[in-house]
Amino acid sequence: MTKLRALWEKMGGRVGLAICLGGFVAIFLGWNGAAGYDRVPSQLPYLFGAIGGLGLVFIGSAMVVVEANRQQRGELKESIEAVRAALADPQAVTSPGGTRARTTATRAPATVPATVQARSVRNGAVVAGRSAFHRPDCRLLDGRDHDTELVTVAAATAEGLTACRICQPA
Repeated sequence: MTKLRALWEKMGGRVGLAICLGGFVAIFLGWNGAAGYDRVPSQLPYLFGAIGGLGLVFIGSAMVVVEANRQQRGELKESIEAVRAALADPQAVTSPGGTRARTTATRAPATVPATVQARSVRNGAVVAGRSAFHRPDCRLLDGRDHDTELVTVAAATAEGLTACRICQPA
């Protein structure tokens, strides 16, 4: 019985599509058959067949929707379990495929050290970039791995650098 249930759960969407297809065929045959007669009493049997086809389309589409919801619910359940596992033990996180995921250590953004920032604010120094100069705490400098060169605003302007539009150091 459990094998039959498991097979049905896998086949629910496919069976729903087949039922929809049968419904469309019944609608077509009903329409085509009714078009061959010019009297309404002769068209009624075909009309009932087309209405039955519409019912089949409705039932089949409901089966497809239920199957899609069942699959999404399973995926959501797996994701929630992965989040629970990550919260319980961050080192034992596995990817959805079952392989161990690499945990990357969070590193601080490569910005100017706090001592340099404090000194540069007092001295009016800015960080020189390729085409612009920035305040030492500018968010555009976050994550950049480069040697910071502190210069004065006058020296940066003399080199042809423009002021950053984000932090507006000048």
